[in-house]
Amino acid sequence: MNEIKTQPITLFSIEQNGEIGYYQNSGNLNQLDIFKIYASSKNPWAVLSNKGKEISCERAAEIEQGDKFAVSVDLNIDEHKASIYTVHGNAAEEYRTNENSSLKHYDLDIIKNMVKDIEHTVADYAEQRQLFHERLEQCNVNNAAAEGSQLEGLLSNSESEIVIIDEEMQDCEEMEI
Repeated sequence: MNEIKTQPITLFSIEQNGEIGYYQNSGNLNQLDIFKIYASSKNPWAVLSNKGKEISCERAAEIEQGDKFAVSVDLNIDEHKASIYTVHGNAAEEYRTNENSSLKHYDLDIIKNMVKDIEHTVADYAEQRQLFHERLEQCNVNNAAAEGSQLEGLLSNSESEIVIIDEEMQDCEEMEI
């Protein structure tokens, strides 16, 4: 019996002016392509919306939770942020772990400048994709390091807050008895 293989499903969403559009990739659009369109277009929503099949928020959530999902790129143009959610190995939501899935956040202005720089320095598309992913990973490492140092600062400055929280927890526990 021949097993029918289906392509992994990729999604993207765009948020702008308080509106969110969800799209299922209907072609060979990849992360670099999405960010290139964002970087080069005055109206990325108009361009990107023609690159995918519009779906409901509920359908997007259903796909993301399923075992055919691979990648979702979310652009929040209002806040200049992007998120990339990746799942490896066709794992349905209940089987996802840190080893087979990741959620990474980026600053869209940094991504836009990175994409423009890559386009000007590398002509070959395959090399552009490789360099883009290397730099994207470096951005994520830098973001994680910055978040880690912010967390350390918060922890070192919050010993008195911990005591207050502990006292509040005691109050809650006493009320429950």
